[in-house]
Formats: sequence, C-alpha cells, structure tokens
Amino acid sequence: MNESSGRSPVPPRIATGIAGFDEIVGGGLFAGGVYIVMGLPGAGKTILGNHFAFHHARSGGRAVYVTLLSETHGRLLAFLQAMSFFDGDAVGSTLRYLNGYTAVESEGLPGLLKLVRQIVRESKASLLVIDGMITAATIANSEVEYKKFVNELQSWIEVIGCTVVLLMSARASELRPEYTMVDGIVELEYVRAGSRRVRELTVVKFRGCAYLEGKHTYDITSDGITVFPRVEARFGLRPRAAEGEELAVFGVPGLDRLLGGGLARNSTTLLLGASGTGKTVLGLQFLAAGLEAGEPALHLSFCEDPVATMAIGEALGLRLAEHARSGKLTSIWDPVHEPVLDRIGHDVVAAAERTGARRLFIDGLEIVRGAASAERLPAFWAALSQELRSRGVTVIASAEARQTSSHDIAAPVPGISAIADSVIYLGRAERGAALAPVLGVSKTRGKPHDRRVVKYEVTHRGIRIGRSIGEDGAATASPGLRKVRRSAGGRRKP
Repeated sequence: MNESSGRSPVPPRIATGIAGFDEIVGGGLFAGGVYIVMGLPGAGKTILGNHFAFHHARSGGRAVYVTLLSETHGRLLAFLQAMSFFDGDAVGSTLRYLNGYTAVESEGLPGLLKLVRQIVRESKASLLVIDGMITAATIANSEVEYKKFVNELQSWIEVIGCTVVLLMSARASELRPEYTMVDGIVELEYVRAGSRRVRELTVVKFRGCAYLEGKHTYDITSDGITVFPRVEARFGLRPRAAEGEELAVFGVPGLDRLLGGGLARNSTTLLLGASGTGKTVLGLQFLAAGLEAGEPALHLSFCEDPVATMAIGEALGLRLAEHARSGKLTSIWDPVHEPVLDRIGHDVVAAAERTGARRLFIDGLEIVRGAASAERLPAFWAALSQELRSRGVTVIASAEARQTSSHDIAAPVPGISAIADSVIYLGRAERGAALAPVLGVSKTRGKPHDRRVVKYEVTHRGIRIGRSIGEDGAATASPGLRKVRRSAGGRRKP
C-alpha cells in the first residue's frame, strides 16, 4: 500500500491483442485478475482464448493453455494454423498446451488445481487459459466444492501475479456461483438478424474501470477475432472542428449559388432522391471539386465497386482514376449482401484518420437499414457524423428517397434528415404529360440559402442546373415536392 495516499497501486494492464476489445475495457485485462469468457458452442471462445495466448507469448510473456475437453491438442492446433496469429515456434516453449481432463476425471477439482499450479510454476507463466470450465462445474461434487476451487485459484494467482481466463459454455442470464467471484465477465453471442446471424460481444462485468456498455459486433476471420465497439458508445464525443470562412463547393455553379456559395466546412449533407435522379453523379462532382483544390477525399460505396466508380468518373471527365493513383482519393467498397453497421463506421473513421481526408461521399446510405433496427440508425448516423466533423471532414451522403408517384417522396429513415446540417433533394415534377427532374435545397443549418426549386439535367459533364421552376411557365412543382422540403428536416425561415 502507498502510505502517502492510503491506496493500493492499480495493477498493470495486459493487452489481449484482440482489435477493439482492449478499447472497450479501457486498455486490456488487469494483471492477476480472473476473467470469464462465456458463450454457447460456435460463439468463438476457443479462438478468442488462443488469440490472446499467442499475442501474449509474442509480446514477451509466457502462457499456458489447459483444455478440459475431449478434443486433442493436435486437432486443435491443426485448425489454429490457418489463423494469422498462430506461431508454431511459440508452441511448446512460450506457449504450452496441457490436457487437464484426466486429472479432473481421476482426482476431481483438487487434482486440477494441483496440476495447474505445477504447470504454471514450471513454465513461469503470466497467463493461464482454462478451456471447458463447464466440465469442471459438472464434475464437482457440489456447488460448494466448485466455489472453493474458484476461490483457491483466485487467491493463488493473486499471489503469483498470473492472469487467468476461464472459457465456459454458458449464458450470462444463468446464475452461477463463480459470477460474483471473478473480476470480469464477457459474453459472446451469435444472434439472429433477419435471415442471417450476427456476432455480438457484451462486457457483463469488469472491475476497476468504466467500460463501454452494451452490445458490440465482432467478426471471426483468418486474422482471429476483431471487435467493433458500438459507434454510438465510441464516437461523437468531441466538438466539431472550426468551420472557418471558406466554403466547400460542389463545382456546380447553379447549385453552389442555391447553397449561398457552398457548404459549410465540417458539415454533413444528405442528398435525397429517387433512383436514377443523379445522386451518385452529384456526389462524385463534390469529391472532384475538392480533389482539384488539393483536398484528400474518401468515397464509400455499398453498390458500385471502385472499378465501376472510376469508370463513371472518367466518363464525366472528373479525373477520379488519376487522383486514386496519386493516393489523393481512397475508395471503400462495402458490398451490400452482409452489411455490419459498426464495422462500416470504424472503417470510415480509420480511413479518414489514415488519409487526412477533407471530403467524404457516402453513396447509398439507405443500404445500412438492413444492418440494424430503424430505431438505432439515427443515433449511429449522429455519432458517426459528429466524429467526422470533429476530424475536419465535410460529408455528403446520398440516400434513396421512396417516390411512388410524383406526389409522394419520403426519406428512407425517419429522423435521419434532422441530423444533417444540409439537405438537398432531387425529385421529379410534372411537365405536361412527362416528369421533369427538379432540385432544391430544403435546409442549410446556420446559413441562408436560396429556396427556389430548379430544373436540372444529367449530362456527359455531370449535373447542370437550369432555370427555377415557373420562370418560363413550363413546369410546376408538385405538392409531393413541397412536402419533401418539410419532411426532409428543413425549418422554414421567416
């Protein structure tokens, strides 16, 4: 104990090497602590335990991995060799595997405790992973014996400073005696989301720090486990960067005039419109205008792959492929078949930090509706937008607005347009017996804009703005378009 402060020193942290997890718990596990990782079969407990053990050995520590299962170590290691974290040189030296099932079967929990003490002492291990703790609980003669085993294990490792991770096939909703005794509990789940399943990690308990609560998505790949802390819990906590006097222009003269000269820097803008109205073209023009001024840019697409995007840019004369080759333009393609919301958010923020991007175009924001509930999407978008604005990124996001007729246009996610600083809609108005494309700015937070609805066309050089509706008496705005200007989040100014 520190006599001057009257407090015991805080134990050092041990990094797990599992991307995202240490961020959730504030820096890793506490040395000398006992932690439970639970989940049903297939959740990834064994991969997590081995991922941690190999990282610990690679970082200069020594680890022991004890199994209480019938699976042989040869079979286990054969599967683990496909993982990038696997290091064959560590096996048998800085990372030792031991089958404890025989000891438990013949001598019970006292025999297991004796075996574990011996191997940890011989190996001078600073990490112990016991896989299959449900077997130990089943073989115990009573609940009291099992609690005694956990208590003696905890008391012993506290003296030697070894960190223990217990892997258990169970649920956090079950009331088990060891839950109150350990320092932390992490639950891995494989939950149904529509026609697919999503992996979610929850920190149920973690002594000594304020961890990020709630469910966090994780993936299992050939690189092991990657956790994506929930965007709403991780991002959006910093104030936006100063806007300055310079505006971010589209390079489309008529549109920039409608916007009062351009968009405020470090702002977010929604492009709302039905399919085929030119949202992608307008977003690419926004990126090109910044690239020509020397501003690094990002493009996130859920539909068009980078090759197709570059082809569109070349057809419009925007020189996107040239900027991509120079490294000024970075494309992120996230195919729509299995969107993972938090992974998308973390990929975008990481790319913005890596490239120093000043502009970002997200093409097809409505796609993320399939990755989360409608109730969560506004909070996700608010946190991601605020994080990007705090990093000095001006964001444009296109979203397909449902248009069942010329009188009915609606934003894809309720409440999402209210979060944006600006909203531009691309719709269609009646022009005799046909529908003419029209564009309007329904909202620019904190700055004035022109409220006129204008005609436009998509040409081989991009969007070209025409006259305002009614100037030549050739077209009239439909009631549906006037409705969009209100529902898209705009506030009428006097």
